[in-house]
Amino acid sequence: MIRAVLKFAGVFAIIMTHLVHHTLINFIIRDEQKRLRYFLRSIARTAGWALKILNVKVEFPNGKTDLSKSFIVCNHVSYLDALVLFRHYPSLFITSVEIRETFLLGKLCDLAGCFFVERRLRKRDPQTINREMGSMRQRLSEGFSILLFPEGTSSNGSSVLPFKTPFFQTVIDCQVPLYPLCLKYVSINDDKFSPSNADLVCWYGDMTFPDHLFKLCQQKNVVAHVTEIPAIHPAPEHDRVGLARMSHDLISGAYAKS
Repeated sequence: MIRAVLKFAGVFAIIMTHLVHHTLINFIIRDEQKRLRYFLRSIARTAGWALKILNVKVEFPNGKTDLSKSFIVCNHVSYLDALVLFRHYPSLFITSVEIRETFLLGKLCDLAGCFFVERRLRKRDPQTINREMGSMRQRLSEGFSILLFPEGTSSNGSSVLPFKTPFFQTVIDCQVPLYPLCLKYVSINDDKFSPSNADLVCWYGDMTFPDHLFKLCQQKNVVAHVTEIPAIHPAPEHDRVGLARMSHDLISGAYAKS
């Protein structure tokens, strides 16, 4: 228990340091592109420290490559996914307005350069969608990578949920490579990832962030596999629905095998 408390305190200290640091950078670096590039370098280091404290080991069964200047999609089961991916694939994340309203997580994401998009159907309209996609096209044209969790929410880890399709249009509009990633937690405390221990990592439904994080801090170690899948290059015959379906099939297939 004492070790868990120390780990929790360590992660909390990193979070607070990140918040103060990036808040100051907001005032010091006025150029938006330079500020975002600084944020990405900084959050990669911060995520690495957090993963060490939590004893999360990340493995790459297919190897690891440079996915810069691309559109990345990955399945989603936990806030831990963001730490893993920020550390190894510094990108501007697409996340939901609901996350912005989540205690601590929202401010962390805001100060990491994330896009907050409206997923609630009752509040989405063509103007909102066009504004969000316009921002993404601009960042891709500036050479940033963008990362999307196309399920739109985190799952319980039993399977990959269906993908939302709107933001796949950005890949076609900007003609950038689409890189699918499969992220799966394969071991917790030297045991296989299974329904009996899935909730120690998976964060979904009405779970609260602080309570779940403390449970995660009680684990000795966690092993995650990130499987890189060959890029999909947009072609004239592609549409956003087809790209989403193709990505889902590739990721869910890799998830079932891992």
